[in-house]
Amino acid sequence: MSAMLFPAAPALAQVEPTADNALTCALIYGYIGDRGPAYQQLVTTAARLGQRSESDVRADLTAREPRLDAAVSDGRIELASFDSLVSNACPKTFGVAAATRGGAAAARTPVAVVTGPDPVQCAGIYRWLDAKYPPNAWGSTWAGDEMVRRAASAAGMSYADMDRRVGSYSPGTTSVSAQLDLAVQCQTAFDTPVPPGAVLAAAQNGDRPGIARGRNHYCTALSNDYDKNFPDISGIEWAIANNPQSAGDRVLKVMDTLKWYLDAMGNADCPAEFVEPRVNAFGEFTNRATNAVNQAKQRLEREGPWW
Repeated sequence: MSAMLFPAAPALAQVEPTADNALTCALIYGYIGDRGPAYQQLVTTAARLGQRSESDVRADLTAREPRLDAAVSDGRIELASFDSLVSNACPKTFGVAAATRGGAAAARTPVAVVTGPDPVQCAGIYRWLDAKYPPNAWGSTWAGDEMVRRAASAAGMSYADMDRRVGSYSPGTTSVSAQLDLAVQCQTAFDTPVPPGAVLAAAQNGDRPGIARGRNHYCTALSNDYDKNFPDISGIEWAIANNPQSAGDRVLKVMDTLKWYLDAMGNADCPAEFVEPRVNAFGEFTNRATNAVNQAKQRLEREGPWW
């Protein structure tokens, strides 16, 4: 591994695909200011090849970064020696994009000063989870949008540039639990609830500590939308009594809409305080609408059409 970091080494076309070399590539990518999807994939690869957790790999990187900075500062390693690695050897060996330099300032600053999750990674995991586990509810991209906005601000980028940068983000082969744990770290770092995609992923694959905040946020939004669509039952009864044919179509559409929200709450494992009162209200609505329809049928049998 050490041979990869010395200026006397020749321009490498490829290196051995080992865990140590993947770790070294991730170390260099991070040091020059690129902590985007390629960096994340290198971390994931180092963990997989080394049969370690990603958190262990990140802790290792944190420990190595000050030593690398010291070696660069005292001239034992030249920054120019990184060029072939980040543009050629690392991408070809591990199938990642070439590194994008974060500028001279980023190259001079030890990455160890970063104390929280990477902004690009946070925006990326939020967008990726919503795409992987689509909630398909109006306004459900709010958390992802807000994370992109806050991550862009932290990284000194525009919202549009950040959104484009994370458009191709992928967490690689990391487990769902690791993806959710990262989302929770980002939730804490940027004070933005985990997105609905994370909530659905937790419901399908097992809950994780910290998901509750995003779940409550998403379930509140679903509940509010349900309440906005809930009809005046007395008005429905009156409409059925006066024109059952027209009102019947309306009732079915309203029922389908309300059912969708109830199903979405179930898919998200929304707490009982969100679900139970709305299930009860739906039951009352369907019972009263059904009774009104039956009364209209009886009148129709007696009198014929009256509308």
